Amino acid sequence: MKHTTYTNISHTERAVRIVVGIALTYPVLLQTGTLGSAAMLPLFAVYPIMTGIIGWDPVYNMAAQFKNRNARASTTTSIASA
Repeated sequence: MKHTTYTNISHTERAVRIVVGIALTYPVLLQTGTLGSAAMLPLFAVYPIMTGIIGWDPVYNMAAQFKNRNARASTTTSIASA
C-alpha cells in the first residue's frame, strides 16, 4: 500500500498561519471582565490554526480547481474558434 501525503501550503505559510491563529486567541486570554466581541476571535482562529497544522487548505484546493477549469475552458474555446 502506497502512503502519500498531500499538502498545498508551504512550511513558511504553515508557520505564519499558526502564529496568526495564536495571536487571534491572545486578546481573549488577556481580557478582564466581559468578553463582548472578543469572544469571537478564537472562533476565527480555528481555521488558520487547523490548516497550519494539517498543511492542507480546502479553499486553496477549490481555487486551484476553479482556475484549472477556467484555463481548460478558455483553451477549448480558442481551439474551437480557430
